Amino acid sequence: EFIRQEMINTLDISPDRVTAIPIAVGMQFRRRSEDQVKAYLHKCQLPDDFILSVGTNEPRKNLVSLLRALKVCKGSVHLAIAGQHGWMTEETFGEIRRLGLQERVRWLGHISDDELSLLYSGASAMVYPSLYEGFGLPILEAMACGCPVVCSNTSSMPEVAGDAALLVSPHDERALAESIDSVMQDATLRTRLRQAGLQRAVLFDWNQTARRTVDVFHQISG
Repeated sequence: EFIRQEMINTLDISPDRVTAIPIAVGMQFRRRSEDQVKAYLHKCQLPDDFILSVGTNEPRKNLVSLLRALKVCKGSVHLAIAGQHGWMTEETFGEIRRLGLQERVRWLGHISDDELSLLYSGASAMVYPSLYEGFGLPILEAMACGCPVVCSNTSSMPEVAGDAALLVSPHDERALAESIDSVMQDATLRTRLRQAGLQRAVLFDWNQTARRTVDVFHQISG
């Protein structure tokens, strides 16, 4: 609905000509067994407790703010980043060196959906401080795998996350660090977010996406 309203306002389109239809996640995004997860984390040289970032390394994903938040988190929180290198990446790598985070940041590059499902299943939280999203699919993928989510309170992300994630301003690095600390240190909160996320993910279904798309075709042909 966020993108629908943005299209209406920006392009001056009549509201009755724009329909918002949510997508869903693939069947491979599901909670994986503890043995599978442990084996994969060992292969990736990741500790038992880590936070996960998913997406192409480019300015919109706001990785620099995440790194700055990581630096002021309590304890030595480790970060795994899954996603290919995009553009304007120099600031990200420079910030890792400037903050002395080389030993706490693990770049995994582009990985398969099955591998990503294992990461979601093993992470203490998926942290997604993006500045702007048209949907924010990693939020839903993480929830479907039972991974607690911390994400931005901007653009479409609150609409996708509902009340099943911790929402924070992507411009407030201190608040982002506090949210990460809360998830890392509070097992009860992690359990609540995990359960709420699983329930939230069920609401997004490809059958529903197909039915609503067909309804639009019927309206047009009507």
